[in-house]
Order: sequence, then structure tokens, then C-alpha cells
Amino acid sequence: MASIKNRPSHQPNVVFAAGPYCYTYAIPYQIGYLKSSLAEIGIPAKCFDLSIDFFERHGGLEESGDRQKMARRDIKKADLIDIANWDDRVNFENVILPMADKTLNEYADLLLESHPTAIGFSMFNSNRAFTVELARRIRKKSPTTWILMGGPDCTSNFNNSFDKVYEKILEEGIADIISIGEGDDTIKEIVQTILGDWDFSSVKGILYRKAGKIHHSGHRPEIKDLDAIPFPDYSDFELSKYNNPSFPLVFNRGCNFRCTFCGVKLLWGEAFRKRSARNIADEILYISSIATRAHASFNGAYINTSRRLMNELADILIEKWGDEPQLKWNCWGHFNKALDPETCKKLAQIGCYNIVFGFESGSPKVVKDMRKGYTHDIARDNIRAIKDAGIKVTLFTIVGYPTETEEDFQMTLDFIEENKEHIDAAYCMSTFLLSDQMISDPDKYSVMSGDINFRKWTSKDGENTFEIREERLKRFYNHLETHQVAHN
Repeated sequence: MASIKNRPSHQPNVVFAAGPYCYTYAIPYQIGYLKSSLAEIGIPAKCFDLSIDFFERHGGLEESGDRQKMARRDIKKADLIDIANWDDRVNFENVILPMADKTLNEYADLLLESHPTAIGFSMFNSNRAFTVELARRIRKKSPTTWILMGGPDCTSNFNNSFDKVYEKILEEGIADIISIGEGDDTIKEIVQTILGDWDFSSVKGILYRKAGKIHHSGHRPEIKDLDAIPFPDYSDFELSKYNNPSFPLVFNRGCNFRCTFCGVKLLWGEAFRKRSARNIADEILYISSIATRAHASFNGAYINTSRRLMNELADILIEKWGDEPQLKWNCWGHFNKALDPETCKKLAQIGCYNIVFGFESGSPKVVKDMRKGYTHDIARDNIRAIKDAGIKVTLFTIVGYPTETEEDFQMTLDFIEENKEHIDAAYCMSTFLLSDQMISDPDKYSVMSGDINFRKWTSKDGENTFEIREERLKRFYNHLETHQVAHN
């Protein structure tokens, strides 16, 4: 291991922390799940949301708006909420780190206060730089404390990356164990092994360092029965700090589709699994009982996996609530025939207020190239049925997919204009960013080979450049403004 460990001389306990990144409106349910998992084997744990605390300290939190918004204090608001300052190491060191130095030391002391057996961090690309720096300081203050890392960034980096970041983190002694894949069962086995013989070779789904070498313990099979997973424990989160707190609610894991740009299968594996309507309803009722001023976001790939499941869920909650839903929620959807008018009305009746679709493009050719698995005729039918039911429609759009031409882009603008009466909002976070699989096989995805930058790439025919994509993105937002379609 990275340092000499001692057996705990006191009651073992674990601390979980979610480091800050540029958004603070969502409660870090991932570590709530881990706390519940350890409770099943009698190990106490405590969760810390460092994101909400960090922005409260350094950015301020406005009281209004659907999202937490940061007001200016000791750095510019634009700098604080710019994701590039969090997921880029150089930007982080130049912008965030100078004002976070004292806070990092205070966080290290806070997480070590209970003399934990282990500290586990929930890792995302956008909080990696901050969390790694925090882990370094914890290691320096307490070399014998076990440091664990897991989450989406660990899994996606391990499964599909040229730069094995987390293996380097182990080599440098910053962390002791990296969890790959679903952590619900893994965390129990890790902690039991820490308290036992320290032989991690049988704990599937981890990276660890032994005798100076990095070992992968092997693949951990996906959890088949999602209903068996305990609900997240939110008792450590001070809900009053969150403006209209958002409770992420996992509807399913994995996805039936294989979109070329998506990393869901890298995170959740090949198997698509879903929860029962009763189990989902029970968690919705649980959330509504602990928070009176909240909403939920269904975090599965899409809610309309089956018409039967949606209707079963609706029937259970309508029987409980009648016409007065106790929790408002939004979700992702996929254009398909399961969203018929009657089902949409029932979803509205149980609190659904917004469905976000991976629309991506108005071009049938581009949608086919992406392997999205829908037609624009079905998309039009879904949008109208949802809007008629009183549910908002939001379209997530991709500008600059490698095979997108100017004509294809114009089809996207035309679709939005033609259906603007039924579209409440549309957005595109940035021009298209290449995934790792696209960089590793550029010819397959019509990208010019060579020294490829995931942001500033060029299509194989030379007609799709970074400059062209940037210009299209500006036109996209101008188009939304012109036709009075809201955007983020």
C-alpha cells in the first residue's frame, strides 16, 4: 500500500465526501447509497457534501431560480461556474486553487475529525482536480487513513482512456483503492477486508497497489436486482441549504441503445436493468416524506422503457395521492411509442413537470449515424402528446457531430422552428466533443486522423472544423432567441 496502515483501535467508521464542482443544485445521492450499503453490515458512515459548502463559502448562493446560482464574492461568478476551471488541471491551479488553499486544509481536518478508518471520495471529471488535491493533504496529515475513490470518473477512465489517471493516483500514493463500476456491494467488501486480512485480490471491481505494482481484481458483475439496493441515506445533508433541493432518483441502470457518443455502457455495463414500479414509488414516497420543498430528477437513461411500467407507477401514486402529487419530478425520455397521450396525462398527474429528450439533430441522416433509434415523426408525436398533457418539453441538442453538414444543421433549426409551440426549452452545452472511442478509431467516425484534440478536431472531409462548429453554435442560440424558445 501507499503507506503503513494500522488496525483501527476504536470503533470502525467511514467518511464519504463529494468534492465541489461547478453545479450545486443536486444532492450527492451516490454517497448516500454507499452509507446505506455499509449500514447493512453495521458499519457507521457520515456523508459530506463539500460542493454546497464550498459555494456557500466562496460563491454565495442566491435564493431564487431553478438552480443554485453563485453570486460574486472573492472571485468572479463566471470563473467559479465555468466547468473548464474545474476539469482542466492548469485552469484549476491558476483559478480555483489560489482561493481554495485554506478551505482545502479545513476540509482535510473536517474529514479526519472522527478518526475514520477510511475516507471515500465520489469522483467526477469536474471534481477530480480538487479531490485529488484534498486527498494529498489528508494523506500528509494522516498517513494511516485508508483513502478510497470511486464513481463515474474512475469507471469511465479505467474502461476507455489513453491516460490511466487513477493508476497514477495509486502509484503516487494519493489513494489506496479505486472502485470500478457499481459500488453498492464493492464498498462493503472493501471495508470488511480493511478490517480483516487486507487481501483485496478477491474483492472484484477494484484497483489497488501491492508490492509496488497496480493490480486489477477483475470485473464485478452488474447488480441484477436493483430493488434489492437500499435507498440513499440523506440524513447527513442539511436540506435547508439547498434551493429547491433536487433528489436524483435512479430509475434504471444501463441503456438499451448504443449511441455512438454516449458513455453509459462504460459506466453501467452492457446489461440494461430497471427497477419495479413499486420500488420506485416507495422511494418517491420516502423522498416526499423527508423534504417538503424538493423535486426529484429521474437519473436513468430514459423513463419510457415500457408503457406498462409507467402506468403501474402512475396507478400506485394516484391511489396514494389522488390529484395532488406530493413531489414534482423531471426525467430523461427517448422518443418512442410508449409515450401515448393517455400515459403522458397520467405522468403529469403524478408530478412529472418536464421531460428532457436526447433530440440531438433534426437530420434523419445524422440521427441514423448516431444510432439514436428514433424517427422525427415519432418525435413530433411525443412532443405534442407531452405538451398537451401539461408537461414541459426540453430538447438536448448536439451541434457539430462529425457527419453533420450545413444542410443537416439547418434541419435542426427547421425542426425547432416548426415545433416551437410545443418546445419549452432547448440547449446545447458545447460544440461536439469526441469521445475516447472516437479518438481511438477516428476513421470509423469520419474524423481526420493524426494528433486529435477532443474539442478542436476536423472531420475527414475537412468540412467540419472547430471554427465552423463554434459559428453554428452561435447561430443555434440566436435561432432560439428569435423564436422565443428558452435555453440554459
